Amino acid sequence: IVIPCSFEPNNEANFTIKTYCEESVQITDLVETKEISIDGEWSIEKNTAGGCPTYPTWRNNPQYLVKINKPFPKSISLRLLKEKINDCAIGINVFRDGKRRLQVRKEDIIMKTRFQKSLEDIVCKLDINQVISSSNNNTDDDSLSFVIMPSSYFPNKENTLKLSIFISKDYEDNIELSYLKPWSYVEANG
Repeated sequence: IVIPCSFEPNNEANFTIKTYCEESVQITDLVETKEISIDGEWSIEKNTAGGCPTYPTWRNNPQYLVKINKPFPKSISLRLLKEKINDCAIGINVFRDGKRRLQVRKEDIIMKTRFQKSLEDIVCKLDINQVISSSNNNTDDDSLSFVIMPSSYFPNKENTLKLSIFISKDYEDNIELSYLKPWSYVEANG
């Protein structure tokens, strides 16, 4: 992204952007976007600090349902922001279909980011065609859904989080973001 600017505010001027490279380049204006956000946390007390899918407690992490109605945008951007800048490496997993995950199978993963420690946030782009092709969603359906699970790399790393989706303003009425309640379970001994 190139943002032309002057050193001092309110200093207006004409400008030209020239690009030189071996491949074909296209310069276009950015589409105006809308941010849809939801807050959450990784908490030991609330049993939501599960760590990455390498650990058996990963399913305790907060999971969020995304539902997009037709017409579908080409892509959306995801941003995961953690409140505390600490040694807590964070990442995002995106799973097909709109169901809370209790197990991870390779074919259920649409996308995952690398876990990053030094940053306060992670930003990534999600191609909607990738969501459609990797899920049980039918392209004839009027909507598609998938699950986003942010996590820390290690379990029991507490932090608050903000998950944001950036979507073209043209599609802002076509998307819903909601928290998926954890499964409850009962143990029985016999």
